[in-house]
Amino acid sequence: MAPVIENEREGYDAPRGLGLRSTTYYRVHQAILSDILSGKFKPGARLKIADLCQRYGLSAMPIREALQQLQGEGIVVISPNKGASVRPIDKRFVTDIYDVRSALYSIIYRDVIASADTAFDQTLVDIQREFDLGVKAGDVELCKKFNHRLHGVIESRCRNHEVAQLISRYSNMTRSFRDVFGYDLPRIARISEEHWAMIDAIKKRDVAAAVSAAQRHSQAALENMSRYFQGADE
Repeated sequence: MAPVIENEREGYDAPRGLGLRSTTYYRVHQAILSDILSGKFKPGARLKIADLCQRYGLSAMPIREALQQLQGEGIVVISPNKGASVRPIDKRFVTDIYDVRSALYSIIYRDVIASADTAFDQTLVDIQREFDLGVKAGDVELCKKFNHRLHGVIESRCRNHEVAQLISRYSNMTRSFRDVFGYDLPRIARISEEHWAMIDAIKKRDVAAAVSAAQRHSQAALENMSRYFQGADE
């Protein structure tokens, strides 16, 4: 039996510090995603509104909103007259997502550095220092909050609207995966080192170094994330 979301009787709480994401909509989004990633909903399975309402103890509106978001993230396919179904999520899918993200960094960091100034540099440093306070305190949720903020500030400087939409889609997807799987503290500490390498390259206005640092960061994230998925390479 899935948790009843509306009254939180099973304690299915959204992570702390997520603002508007700490809503019924967000919790049911994460509940459906968790059920997909755990295999409770198999690839190709139909996700019927009535069944999901009963499963999570909700009305249809937040269910529909969650399915729309999952469709936007590429997790669910919604077809006319057929409704929603589960897209196969395996290691190859996740690898492809990170490959695309890495390919976009040359455009993103070109734009970031073209518009960077000392105030922008200081903003990144301040955010990363907050992240490091979370590392020191062992507060994973605080680290997640400032990790998302750092990447959001960087990616907001992208002037290419198509690239901005793609990176937003994939960032939301991997963020949702992380909210389900969580982080371990050793990985959080390595993220700090990777972030500082990216920030230092931006401060030096070195596009090639910034892209390289971001791609190393993405590859490390993929290696950590892929252990949760099966694929044809196993």
